[in-house]
Amino acid sequence: MPLTAKAARRSTSRSPSPAAPALRWLRILDAVRAELRGDWPIARMAMQVSASARTFQRHVTNVMGMPPGEWLVMQRLAAAKTLLDVDDIAVQVGFGDTAILRGHFRNRLGPSPGGYRKRFRT
Repeated sequence: MPLTAKAARRSTSRSPSPAAPALRWLRILDAVRAELRGDWPIARMAMQVSASARTFQRHVTNVMGMPPGEWLVMQRLAAAKTLLDVDDIAVQVGFGDTAILRGHFRNRLGPSPGGYRKRFRT
């Protein structure tokens, strides 16, 4: 027996698609990647997906394999690796200071930005 239009509306209006919450989470991560220079405290990211900061931290850690702050640093480092001038890189990817970029780069990737550039420049 086919559904009436009224019954169809009732069945589809009860709850959003199961993919809807996942899309919200993906959109905020895409927004962060698109604007790495921005200030991205966890509370701001959590608010964008209507979650508490703790829930946001748990979810990102489960999905990305690392806490959101570490994920953000890794995104900034990935962007930094594609650029050439270390002084401009720090500002463009949101570290703000060359010394901060160099410290994160060495601690997480091994070589300094200059060493990385020498080794991988073609």
